Amino acid sequence: MRRSPSSQTQFTPRSNPEGEDPEKITFKKSGGKIELKHENLKRGVNRLFLVLFFGWAICCAVLYPLQRQWEGQHEALIKYGKDIKNCDQLVVESPGWALTKDCYEDAFSNLKNTLEFYSFKNFWIFPVVFWRLFVPLIVLPPLALYGLAVLSVWIWRGFKPRVSN
Repeated sequence: MRRSPSSQTQFTPRSNPEGEDPEKITFKKSGGKIELKHENLKRGVNRLFLVLFFGWAICCAVLYPLQRQWEGQHEALIKYGKDIKNCDQLVVESPGWALTKDCYEDAFSNLKNTLEFYSFKNFWIFPVVFWRLFVPLIVLPPLALYGLAVLSVWIWRGFKPRVSN
C-alpha cells in the first residue's frame, strides 16, 4: 500500500525569510511548521552534556571501583580455594609440621587481607598521587568533548551567511 506524499512527515530546514526572527530555525512539515530557537537548542545541548558528564563521573567514581572490587574478590576466593586444597594435602602428607598447624589460619588471613585491599572504601583512600591521576581522568574527557563541540559549532557558524535586518 503506497502512501500519498502529503501524508508523509518530512522535516526540511529552510532559510528564514526577511521579517522573521533570525534566531529561529524553522522546519517545514506538511500541514504546519516547527520553530526552534537557538537559545533552546543551546540549553538542551548543555543539559544533555551535564547529564552525560554526571553519568560518566558516576561510572568512573562508583562503577569502576565496584568492578575492580568484584574482580579482586573473585580472584581472592579462587586463590583461597587453592590454598585450602593445598592445606588439605599438607595435612594428609605431613601432619606433624608446624606449618601444617597454621596453614588454614594463614589461608584465611590472606583471604581477609586481599578482600580488604580490594574493598570499595580502600579504592578511594589511596595517596594524593592517585587522586592527581584519577580526578583528571574523570573531568578531562568530557571537557575535551565539550570543547570540540563548541569549536565545531563556532566553525560551522563561520560558514553561514549573515542575515541583515
